[in-house]
Amino acid sequence: MTRLAGKLGVAMFDFFEFFAGGGMVRAGLGSAKWRCRFANDFDHKKSAVYRRNWGDGILKTADVRALTTKDMPGGVDLAWASFPCQDLSLAGGGAGLKGDRSGSFWPFWSLMKDLIADGRPPRLIALENVCGTLTSHEAAHFVPQSRPRLFMIGVRSDVGIPTALTQSAASPLWHTRALRTALDNAPAKARENWVWWSPPEPARRNTNFADLVEDNPSDVRWHTPAETRRLLGMMSDVNRAKLDAAKAAKRRLVVGATYKRTRLDEAGRKVQRAEIRFDDVAGCLRTPTGGSRSLSA
Repeated sequence: MTRLAGKLGVAMFDFFEFFAGGGMVRAGLGSAKWRCRFANDFDHKKSAVYRRNWGDGILKTADVRALTTKDMPGGVDLAWASFPCQDLSLAGGGAGLKGDRSGSFWPFWSLMKDLIADGRPPRLIALENVCGTLTSHEAAHFVPQSRPRLFMIGVRSDVGIPTALTQSAASPLWHTRALRTALDNAPAKARENWVWWSPPEPARRNTNFADLVEDNPSDVRWHTPAETRRLLGMMSDVNRAKLDAAKAAKRRLVVGATYKRTRLDEAGRKVQRAEIRFDDVAGCLRTPTGGSRSLSA
């Protein structure tokens, strides 16, 4: 595997980033030791953000199914894919990996197989998605946002894994019951090659959602009274009751998060509802569209 001489002679690692969005994986890896060789996203708005963050030349805006191994230069240490979650999340329709959006995993996986056939298998393949890939569960670590994630990491057979990164049995903190059940139902070869990762336990978060909200933001466009009335009109009785209780609370600052969901009304018709939460945790950010695949196919 090719290495680049980085700052002070530190080895550099190369990676591909699929379903890149604004390049958050690239931001997380940093530039001190990691170099992005290729990135891909289907959405032009997200691609514009990516280029604004990282410059031009690396990202290819295209349907993931239209990519070939010729688009990806050389061999890399890591291929990362945060494929669309809409068909896997609680807010989605439950289509799973057969859905139009989350099903874009399969053309990505075909690319990985093509890289292997081309003699350029990545040393690591990392997949990231919602826990709805298996199930959902609550989170109390990191930041005050409801965003539990599932990470699946494949390691090439000739790459050694330090023993400090693994453990012999599942951890209740990191490995959900659904994950353990999925392993029990997996083929024998998958169970034989399975590794339980052992990341360090993070400290419990010490901030609430309200702690992160500015008292007097200068660049926020507030809703007009008409927009506020429209939002309130989209709330069910249950959510209006939550709002009324928060308004009546004798606290200096009460911060809630409102998000829109498609629900069935009494007649079984789909309607858009505004729902609100006041549990000091922000709801998971979501978009109605996204990913790196055309929805017209």
